[in-house]
Amino acid sequence: MIKRMDQVFTSFKAPGFDGVILRTGSDCLFDPVSLLDIPDDPALCCKKGVTVQAGKNGKWFVKRFCHRTPLKAAAHLFKISRPLNCLRAAEWLDKAGIDTPQVAAALRKYRGLLPEFDYLITVDINGKAVFADKMPLTVELADDLTALLVKMHNAGIEHGDVNLRN
Repeated sequence: MIKRMDQVFTSFKAPGFDGVILRTGSDCLFDPVSLLDIPDDPALCCKKGVTVQAGKNGKWFVKRFCHRTPLKAAAHLFKISRPLNCLRAAEWLDKAGIDTPQVAAALRKYRGLLPEFDYLITVDINGKAVFADKMPLTVELADDLTALLVKMHNAGIEHGDVNLRN
């Protein structure tokens, strides 16, 4: 069981899947496996790459990390999954007073014994996110982003993939 602020995450198991899911009381908010398909709609898809694909599925935002080859999958077999690291980072961001979307589930899908995909499901923030790569580059934007990174760094959080899209 993982506790993030006032939320409780419990283990989730299904055929070919494991991970953690947000629970309220004894009830699950949703069936996470039913949300894993990312609609093939350019209006809903915010990222479509070889390794990472992300988009909306109803009121949920789904990010899928692909383990492209058996060798890469084997390399991730004993590592903490990216979605679990994202859940941990969300907790740190909360403690630092930095807004972050609510994580609803962090799952790993297996093909046989090897991980095939990792999934991070968050509550969709309905357009409240502003991607800096869609904004005009200004001194104010640079100052705001720098201040956010300094706040994160002072809280002991390293981003690891700083670019305007992230």
